[in-house]
Amino acid sequence: MKSANSAVIFDMDGVILDTEPLYTKAEIRLFGEYGVIIPEEDWSLFRGCAEQEFFDLSMKRYKITENKNVVMEKGRAYVRKEFMRSLAFMPGFHKLHNIVKQHYNIGLVTASPRHNLDWLRTLIELDDLFEHIISGDDTDNNKPHPEPYLAMTSRLGVEPKNTEIIEEEPSGFIEDVSTVRTEKTNDINTIRLNFSGTCWIEIMDRKTVLEYKLAKAGTSIYLEGEGPFKIIIGHSKRAELFYNDTQINLATTTNDKTNVSCLVLPKGKCDEFAQSN
Repeated sequence: MKSANSAVIFDMDGVILDTEPLYTKAEIRLFGEYGVIIPEEDWSLFRGCAEQEFFDLSMKRYKITENKNVVMEKGRAYVRKEFMRSLAFMPGFHKLHNIVKQHYNIGLVTASPRHNLDWLRTLIELDDLFEHIISGDDTDNNKPHPEPYLAMTSRLGVEPKNTEIIEEEPSGFIEDVSTVRTEKTNDINTIRLNFSGTCWIEIMDRKTVLEYKLAKAGTSIYLEGEGPFKIIIGHSKRAELFYNDTQINLATTTNDKTNVSCLVLPKGKCDEFAQSN
């Protein structure tokens, strides 16, 4: 059943659309016009930048003196060529979207400028996927500032504390809004936890700890990945766990003395679960 009081907000680049390699190709071609080869270590400096910020930083760093608007238009042309040639949805997105929309109000918040979104609408039906969309031009402050996220919760009519964000990786602090990390994978499994009271949780896969936090009453957590997953829940009687949208009976895995549940999904024993180096 869909909750009118809760929402999930999606990021676009790297979560919905596999755009990063396309932007990289376009930027390599653009800066090649000016005799610039962007060093490998510089790419991380620009990751997550809005359009204006990217061109301000990169033109200053590589001493490009041509008018910024001219350079930006060239860059947009290269990006559009790459998008028309190779744009695709992220693996697993549609499966996750179909699960989320059954239970939550959903919106899209992106740092991409409005003109870019309008052009993307000619390639894909974004408006059919989300109830509301906020671009990088729709608020005074862009991500990672909380303003666009809070604007979206207002449009969706939900409290920030009842909102989850699915983004490629956390890019900053968002007050009263939980952040959910997604993993790029071709074989997606989903975990959803709902909390009726305060619980501490730890969720890990073979490679890393995915979540380690004190979860508050009335909040939820979404994660996705290949698995297997080891899940530890303190005060587990206050939690509901769903794996691929099927509820898991935590009572069978809970220690009655400590009220701690430990389980491995899709199957396995906690004491046999080992992470790879």
